[in-house]
Amino acid sequence: MKDLFIIFIACFLLSGCAKYEKENNCHLDKMHVKGNVVKIETIVQSTMPLTEIFSNAFDPQYAISTYAGNVTIIFDNHGNVKHSIGYGVDGKKLFDTDIYKPDNDGCYTPGIPIGPVANQNITKISTVSSNEGGVVNVKYYDENELVWTQKATYNKDGSIQSIIKNYDNLSIKTDLIDITYSDTTTFNYLSYDNIGNWTEVEVIYKGVFPKHNHTYKIKRQITYWDEPEKPELISKLKEYNNTELSSTEKTDVVPLGEYGDMSIPHYMALQSKDYIKNVQNFGGTSTVDLPMNYLFMSVYDKNDAYATISVNTTPGDPSINYDNLSAEELKYNEETDKVMEEQYTAMMAQNRTCVLKWLPYQFTSISGRRALRIRYYRYGIGSPIPVYCETFSIQMSDGNMLNVTFSFQSNLYNRFYSDFEKSIQSIRF
Repeated sequence: MKDLFIIFIACFLLSGCAKYEKENNCHLDKMHVKGNVVKIETIVQSTMPLTEIFSNAFDPQYAISTYAGNVTIIFDNHGNVKHSIGYGVDGKKLFDTDIYKPDNDGCYTPGIPIGPVANQNITKISTVSSNEGGVVNVKYYDENELVWTQKATYNKDGSIQSIIKNYDNLSIKTDLIDITYSDTTTFNYLSYDNIGNWTEVEVIYKGVFPKHNHTYKIKRQITYWDEPEKPELISKLKEYNNTELSSTEKTDVVPLGEYGDMSIPHYMALQSKDYIKNVQNFGGTSTVDLPMNYLFMSVYDKNDAYATISVNTTPGDPSINYDNLSAEELKYNEETDKVMEEQYTAMMAQNRTCVLKWLPYQFTSISGRRALRIRYYRYGIGSPIPVYCETFSIQMSDGNMLNVTFSFQSNLYNRFYSDFEKSIQSIRF
């Protein structure tokens, strides 16, 4: 009994010693978050992979932001970051950093690094803060190259109100010419908790070109020192993004030569034979080291978005027919997937494009034929919006591989995906 009493007293003393002692100018102060906070969780209502964008440009061990996508940040009892977890657009864990490294503690960034050079690595950040502690000017560098300059304003409660980003390495300034490329992000706060911290915000991004404009929402869950553990917010990501996909009924039939035909949405315009010839001559075949013959290429016919559908053939291997693969061979293989990812990454790099996020390969069925399905997000040149891509490869009886590819701005998944999926399933051999 005496031993149990001693253990009880020791546990009581230990629990009594733990208390919240928030430090001045701690990370919570820099984020303009009020109260004794132990955890901040955010999820994003968008099909754009925002967490991937942020973690691709910044080392998660050094960057602090509650606008960076699907993120969980855990704080110690002094109000400083001690652990952060990032989740991808699919809700799966991207990174898990046990220790926040304050080597460059001025790297706090109030915004999201989307822009024409979003896939560029950021190695150095310099900041200027106002008398109230808000970061009002940030310069982002890739080594010694100034990539962009970001200016920020805040509302009366200290939350970020607007960001203007100038793309310094794209701008042209001479005695005769002054061209500055910039974008604007504004924050419309929709709800607050009873302490005054925001719990949902609408983010409105206006890019250099109208097709890059994007609006999305961020939901934030805050756990305070004296509150019990809450269910993880990331578990509600799918529900938060449950938006009905749009669809159009009007389509056009496009011939696939001797192979058959398929239907594409009426809003897709076919590229001319001269255009296709120029693409192939420019280097369309060098990226895969195989002769490539386009049966058609099409592009969305308005300037408010980017989307493409194309079909080409490449020499295949007649000994490998997907229709004849065994159940064991059809199973997902991680090593095979890694090889495919490396091949596609090398292909993209030749055209100065990078793979932002790779999704596991799959086998599927198209018009009674088995097809290899490849999916990934890529960054092109001069676009702040990553592109979502799918390619379906089918081994044909003449030895050729028929490759059907569609792509669109990842933020417009709900607008294009349903129509493009119907196009794939419309193929008739």
